[in-house]
Amino acid sequence: MLRPNLSNLLFNPDEVRFKSVMGHHLKKEQHQFFIHITESCTGPNDTARRNALKVLREDASICRILPELCRFIADAVNLNVVLKNLTLLSYLMQMVAILHCNANLRIQPFLHLLIPAVVTCQVANKLSTAKDKYHWQLREYACEIMGQLINKFANSTNRMVPRLMNVYKSGLEKSSLTTIYGSLIGLQALGDTAIYGCVIPKIRDISKLIEPHLPQDVIRKKRTSRKRRKEAAKYIQIRIVNMCSPLLNRIHNPTLTLEEHCEKYGFLGHALNDAVAWQRICDKAIKTDTDLSINWKIIEMMRCLKLNEFKA
Repeated sequence: MLRPNLSNLLFNPDEVRFKSVMGHHLKKEQHQFFIHITESCTGPNDTARRNALKVLREDASICRILPELCRFIADAVNLNVVLKNLTLLSYLMQMVAILHCNANLRIQPFLHLLIPAVVTCQVANKLSTAKDKYHWQLREYACEIMGQLINKFANSTNRMVPRLMNVYKSGLEKSSLTTIYGSLIGLQALGDTAIYGCVIPKIRDISKLIEPHLPQDVIRKKRTSRKRRKEAAKYIQIRIVNMCSPLLNRIHNPTLTLEEHCEKYGFLGHALNDAVAWQRICDKAIKTDTDLSINWKIIEMMRCLKLNEFKA
């Protein structure tokens, strides 16, 4: 009988490999590096986080743990959305933005993990507790990251833009105002085609949804849930007016009256009518004035004043 060679059954502790959830094998040193990076990027120490983000931005050795990092980000976003941990969600979006900036990495094979995580931070119903209002900034930041990913990786083969457009379009049909806002900023990042095809046809429906939260009798209430809905409704109103008025200026007849705007777009018709009229005044002034540089500065100043007055 042949006796087994016991030396082949022994292993060196320094060569232990860790199997990740994605089926990739990490050496012990790589596993320790992965733990160090993830704990530093999501930990409370600001100095350690800055150093870890610098490594993510510049170090080429990150490519060996890139699959694990992308899976970690995807799973951590799903978990912290449930826990409403806004701080960790912000740290995770920072990791996505930094990985995208590292020229040594090829993150395209892992977009199926990163894009859903970014979209979740845009359109999730609740990203934080009722007292934390910084979730609006996180949604805007996630939208900025998504725009960078689209500019770099979108093409006719992966159909990234049409698929994202369908996701955001379905978000406009939800009853959650925060989801609608996240879908609006996502569609705005996709360009005029997405606004024309998805947002403008839905303006009237969205008007009906936000109108009950904007009158004065609701503003005087002190319930937190109503305050949050009122805040979301106001942000949606401002976003729709700013993103749709330039398009409406081009596609609508200049003779369209206020009543026709209100009939077509509901509660938001009045604000859209004012914004379109203001847009036409600015365009006409720029075309007729000979000194365009001075006139443009005046028009831009007046436009900012008008926008601040509308926001107030």
